[in-house]
Amino acid sequence: MAALAPTNRNAVTRADVIALGRQAPPWQFLPLGVAALAQVPHDAEVRLLVAAAFSRLGLRTPAAIALAPLLQTPEPPREARALTRVLDRLPDDRITAQSRLATALGNARALRATRPHVAQALADAWPEFVRRVRTETAVRAIDGNIVRFAEPNDDNLPSPDAWRCLGDHKAAAARFIAARPPSCQKSFPAPVVLEGLDPPWLLDGLARSLST
Repeated sequence: MAALAPTNRNAVTRADVIALGRQAPPWQFLPLGVAALAQVPHDAEVRLLVAAAFSRLGLRTPAAIALAPLLQTPEPPREARALTRVLDRLPDDRITAQSRLATALGNARALRATRPHVAQALADAWPEFVRRVRTETAVRAIDGNIVRFAEPNDDNLPSPDAWRCLGDHKAAAARFIAARPPSCQKSFPAPVVLEGLDPPWLLDGLARSLST
């Protein structure tokens, strides 16, 4: 495979993917790795690099999904067998649907007294939220980031557009808070407008920062 997107003048080559998978931090590599694996699902080396990147983040579930096709071959690669032993030692990374729904209900109850309009908006969105929670898998990385994805019907990884928050959003939010404008540090800071709360790390960081 010479290029992953041959019609693109700036196509990413297989060598680019392999180099990034070997050298880059997992969060930097995974979006490209997942996209590459969707195009070349039979590339064992790319598959191993994606599974290894997930495992370094403690994301046992997507790592196992990525690794499964290699383990089903007549002679699984030695690296795949070794990585399986690593995954067996990792704790469960899954966040259950029951836990997510209970957390959301607790948040809604806490908002009723002080933010009734927000609580009503949550109530209106509740049926869709429940449907989404029950049709996707949520996993927590060792650094606290939470990734969600819709599991496929086969043994391959979900398509790139099936993932939510596949990146180091906690660190990005922390960098923004650390470099926030001086106006945010005054007794009466200027308003900060957020568009969307998924993932919640920026809201959480701003709330903590502005309350000090």
